[in-house]
Parts: sequence; structure tokens; C-alpha cells
Amino acid sequence: MADKEVVLLDLWSSPFGMRVRIALAEKGIKYESKEENLADKSPLLLKMNPVH
Repeated sequence: MADKEVVLLDLWSSPFGMRVRIALAEKGIKYESKEENLADKSPLLLKMNPVH
């Protein structure tokens, strides 16, 4: 996974985001965390999750 970048789209109060952060830490995977405003979704979030 050295050539791929992991970006975690997260909300500080999300229990689901916490689970992902714990799993990434246990596996030793480095990631970039970006906090999302669910009222004003970013283009990256809309691209990764087109349902919303």
C-alpha cells in the first residue's frame, strides 16, 4: 500500500469513524483524516459516495 494514499472522510463524533481509525492504527496504516461537514458535502465525499 506504499503507492496508495488513504484518506478518511470523518466526523469527530462518529462512532463509525472511530472504528475505522482503530482498525487503521492496529494495521499500522498511515492515513490522512479530513473532517466533513455533512450539511455542505465536499466534492470528494460526493465522488466517493454518489448516493448522497
